Amino acid sequence: MRKKAKIIVICIIIVIVLFLGYLINRYLIPRVELNISNKNTEKTVEEFEATENSYNSDELEINIEKVEKGEGKDKVTYYVADIKLQNPARIKRAFAKDQIGTNIVEKMSELTSRNNAILAINGDYYSFRNNGIIIGESEIYRDVPAREALAIYKDGTMKIYDENQTNAEKLIKEGVKSTLSFGPVLVRNGVAEANYTEYAVDGDNLIRGNIATENPRTGIGYYDKNHYCFVVVDGRKEGYSKGVTLHEFALIFEKLGCDLAYNLDGGNSANMYFRGKKVNKSSQPGDGEREISDIIYID
Repeated sequence: MRKKAKIIVICIIIVIVLFLGYLINRYLIPRVELNISNKNTEKTVEEFEATENSYNSDELEINIEKVEKGEGKDKVTYYVADIKLQNPARIKRAFAKDQIGTNIVEKMSELTSRNNAILAINGDYYSFRNNGIIIGESEIYRDVPAREALAIYKDGTMKIYDENQTNAEKLIKEGVKSTLSFGPVLVRNGVAEANYTEYAVDGDNLIRGNIATENPRTGIGYYDKNHYCFVVVDGRKEGYSKGVTLHEFALIFEKLGCDLAYNLDGGNSANMYFRGKKVNKSSQPGDGEREISDIIYID
């Protein structure tokens, strides 16, 4: 019996070691698939006027509003950046360390600084997954259809599309410059979506969970050609902001008047930077900074 028990214990230890090895390999070890060139190393030179929450030039208008609702444990705080462009090329996507792959991350402050971002929010944390259609600045980096996704076009428009009904090459031919693969869709044709009860963006991952409950949030909204908004909701800080559900997040964009809106990575990733400074209060301990894989930004 003692020998049998010893064998069982050894087997359990082996299984645990193998499982831990799998987790480390899958979710922690960086695997570079491609090195990419940073095409935005020079700052845009233009005359502008700026305050702590606004930026105005002939080509670009940004206004950031802090919104506070409720009190005590029910209080919610979020930030809305209204963006109007004359040049649609100024909305861009950038990737951590100028690399594409899995588990490749960088501090958002460094990523925004390297790309001379005037305004930025975190993206879809594509490197946590191995699927989705990933396009950045008209370059194809991944073509593994999985979900409803977001496409930003060269002409300044934005659309929701089904990855399983197309491919990256077709999207490029149609004029797509960047895609985001996370979700869900928050607003469609001006109306907030309602059914998020079972939504889990990473249903194909071992580490996953329902994301519909109250959490910090990041999302992008679209009004009309060259008119967008970035929204970041803080959360997990009682008395300051508890976060919002996916449906509550959708209602924010609906009330803003967006024609469509799309949910991006949230939780500890949810951050907004404006002119080199963090706008919101991260849910990270001590208002710290989580390393992320990508950003959407205005230069």
